Amino acid sequence: MRKQVPKMLLCLPFYKPESSVTISSSATFIERQWQVPFAEEISYQSEPWQEPHEYIRELCLFFHQQKEELSVSYRHRQPQEESLLKSKALMLQCLFWINQEPVNLVSLKEKINHFAVLPNNALERVIFVLENNNYVSFLQMCALFEELEKLNARIQVRNTLIKQRGRR
Repeated sequence: MRKQVPKMLLCLPFYKPESSVTISSSATFIERQWQVPFAEEISYQSEPWQEPHEYIRELCLFFHQQKEELSVSYRHRQPQEESLLKSKALMLQCLFWINQEPVNLVSLKEKINHFAVLPNNALERVIFVLENNNYVSFLQMCALFEELEKLNARIQVRNTLIKQRGRR
């Protein structure tokens, strides 16, 4: 299905003004995210940011697979620009979704500044990753993924404990 990219996502390097994308309805959740950055925010087929924890876990697991490929490309001094950009989109999805919001690139700084769940120095680190394609920014992105994965796990454990206490 062909969809117009919403204004909240019309930001370089991801999308130019008036962009539209094709999202496959038969693709799996992960395939959609990798084929089209911010596919869920564009299509609204589902709203994974409402109950994000399993989706974030899937995104992090997928990134770990991509990380090896990206590491090899950096070692050969041939970074894969498209894969790097898509990985940045996944990182932003994890960050926004863990705070139960869809990604909004237009007001990125304001949103991140008001999030309750964040890695340390998240705003500065995210901006650095988005503005650079060098190896140091790649390492920073990897560290942010790891921290978001840990935060997500911590929230899942807390939610499980709260549910268990409620049953008693």
